[in-house]
Amino acid sequence: MQICVCLRFKVFDSGLFCLGNANMETSMVKNILVIQMAKMGDFLQTTPLLYGIKQEHPKASLAVLTDTRCVDLASGVPFVDEIIPLDLTSFHHKINDSQCSIFEKYGYLTQQLSS
Repeated sequence: MQICVCLRFKVFDSGLFCLGNANMETSMVKNILVIQMAKMGDFLQTTPLLYGIKQEHPKASLAVLTDTRCVDLASGVPFVDEIIPLDLTSFHHKINDSQCSIFEKYGYLTQQLSS
């Protein structure tokens, strides 16, 4: 299994450019995860990026990890194949709880993402 990690993207009129580790052929990419945990306006500004990714990798499954408050907005984006919601408010409280160990925080995140 190969993983292509793109640290930053720029979308130009001529297409999508990935800045980072982009040594993978387009046909080899099967699953793409975009982590967009910002507010709704930022999510809207990400839609050209999502479109560019889907244009560049039309056969790949495009998933977006986003705050639960953006799920309705994300579900209206036709080229997103899967939406993975995460309740950032409760996650933020758990992460900042000094009484919780790193293992408990990881377990909480795993539980939230698997439900």
